[in-house]
Amino acid sequence: MAFDIMNSIDPREVIKLPLELIKPNKNNPYIKDEHLEKIIAIKASILDEGLNNPIVVEDTEDGYVINKGHSRYYAYQLINQEKILGYEEIECYIVHFDDEATSLRSLMRDNATQKERTVQDKCREVKLYLEKVIPTKQLIANDLGMSATAVQQLMSIIKNDNRVTEMFLNKKINLQGAYMIATSDYKDEVMEAMEKKTV
Repeated sequence: MAFDIMNSIDPREVIKLPLELIKPNKNNPYIKDEHLEKIIAIKASILDEGLNNPIVVEDTEDGYVINKGHSRYYAYQLINQEKILGYEEIECYIVHFDDEATSLRSLMRDNATQKERTVQDKCREVKLYLEKVIPTKQLIANDLGMSATAVQQLMSIIKNDNRVTEMFLNKKINLQGAYMIATSDYKDEVMEAMEKKTV
């Protein structure tokens, strides 16, 4: 790596890393632009009080990847865009995970504590679990802080029809509509009618 860190670093030790060496986690289900108001509020807090909680980055073959603290990282990026000096580096804890599933579960457990999660965020989380972790409904519910019923509803949408999932994630239909279409015997006909309507 371009930024050499000793292998014996204590995972509880806070170090500063240049922002350009840190990458957002491709598995983070949140879309930055959907949470811009929160990021701007964090930016203001950082400028007033400093960074109260370092981000957590995983040292991977691809570089330093955020595991916890995407919003704080994006807030630092906003500060740098305004050319305010002293925010070119961010305080980090460095962690190592044995596999992608463990890394993903750590990321999702942290995200589960966020109050601003939309139902679309939760759907993206469940979708990632289904793709990358050997999931059970109860494991997903426990990790993501959701009821088993809510997880089952999202799983029904995700597993039944990708078109319905995409329409739901793009906020073209609401949760109840997506669930009804995905579990309907007439979903193909409904989807054809909806796709014609949007053209």
